Amino acid sequence: MNELFLRKARIEDSRKVFDLRNHPEVRKHSHNTDKIDFDMHQDWFQETLLDNSRQVLIAQQGDDFVGMVRFDFIDNNYLLSWSISPKFQGRGLGKRMLNLASKTINGNLMAEIKQNNIASIKIAESIGMKLTKKKNNVLYYKK
Repeated sequence: MNELFLRKARIEDSRKVFDLRNHPEVRKHSHNTDKIDFDMHQDWFQETLLDNSRQVLIAQQGDDFVGMVRFDFIDNNYLLSWSISPKFQGRGLGKRMLNLASKTINGNLMAEIKQNNIASIKIAESIGMKLTKKKNNVLYYKK
């Protein structure tokens, strides 16, 4: 089996990230559950790649797109957001992906996770993130 690795996102990753973002399983756990338009996504993705306060990493196993991690630098913290392709879910790759990603950042990490997203809660806790607050149906983690 090929080893999981991370690399910086490139413009040619836009379609895969878009397809992942719009997958019903991924949307169900997103803060914004609406389907998004490709042109809007393309504009967002291009701006994101140029934004120094944001970083997107692509997880791959061999040539396969496994998922993505985004870091947003906000108030001296890094807000994490991640998604795993449904065909790779349930294999422990999310934990490995976030563990690798967290090692690329030198600073405080945060995550906002819907309370029904058990898999992401386990992933956040696997890298040492601790629950700091619960508001409505969102759990706030920090490390």
